Amino acid sequence: YTVTGHAYKTDNSSSDNVTSLEIFRGETQHTVTSGTNSLALRLTPLLDDRELSVPRITRINRPFQLEKTDNATISVSVTNSDLQPLQFRFRSVDANTSLPLSEAEGGSFSPEKGTHATQFPDSYPDISTSYTAPDLISVQNLQVRVSNDLEIGVTASFKTYVTGPIDSQTTVDTNPVVESISGERVGDDELKWTVLVSDDDPFDTLVATWEYQDPESGAVRTFDNSTYVTDNSTSRSDVGVGLIFSIMHGYQDSDAGMLRVTVCETNYTNHTGSCVHGQEGSTSVDLELVAGAYQQPLICEGDCSSADNSSSSSGSAGRWDESTWDNAVFGD
Repeated sequence: YTVTGHAYKTDNSSSDNVTSLEIFRGETQHTVTSGTNSLALRLTPLLDDRELSVPRITRINRPFQLEKTDNATISVSVTNSDLQPLQFRFRSVDANTSLPLSEAEGGSFSPEKGTHATQFPDSYPDISTSYTAPDLISVQNLQVRVSNDLEIGVTASFKTYVTGPIDSQTTVDTNPVVESISGERVGDDELKWTVLVSDDDPFDTLVATWEYQDPESGAVRTFDNSTYVTDNSTSRSDVGVGLIFSIMHGYQDSDAGMLRVTVCETNYTNHTGSCVHGQEGSTSVDLELVAGAYQQPLICEGDCSSADNSSSSSGSAGRWDESTWDNAVFGD
């Protein structure tokens, strides 16, 4: 059996209007045996298990090569589930340091950044910029970043070759698309991160790396090796889709740094190959943590009514057996 548990906060301040808001939810698999069956069910605060909307870069039309000081149009197709305005930024970066280059070394964009909104009921027009190459034969490492009002951003990287007089051509890049990201507190100092990814290449050619940056405190957080689960749904058979998981260790309630996950296309299978932020064929998502967003789970045995109300509002676990199920009570 699949057993699902819910906990609600009830507002009965008005006798004529009683409302209930679901604040916890949990699910477990249970095989019934003879005699008395005991059931352990972990409830997670819905705030902990929320999925955050991530802007998606689905396609990039860009010049594969162009002549020195020449210019060409770069078009970026984007989607976003909540259809809110997006911010975008283009830049040329150093291949080794990922720092922005000057106009003389990296060229210029017009516009370089701005706000992008929907012009149709349910879609965005392409983001378009004119890129002017520098007066320098070189390989330019270009980046485009798109972010929403929550500062959740996605970055795609690609190359353009600047040469002498040539015949220019346009190519289409389809980098991996991070469709959603979610986090869950699973231990005293552990967060489980999950991203849903799709790509035009097979899912087993993708590799992910995880980073945590906190310039103010200098705190270091470590990550387990990524776990990959392919989605074999026939409804999306034209793309490689799957979930990527990793456990972050050392998490503190006060953490307010930046989480970055980078997903790369590789020439290998079985999720092997290198992946670093800014490499060609990669997509990076940045998520700024908020202090206290993923509270420590509260474990209560039997009758949960003895739990402190302020703790149970941020706790995320409860255990019952058959005899105490009906008596379990959550506070506010």
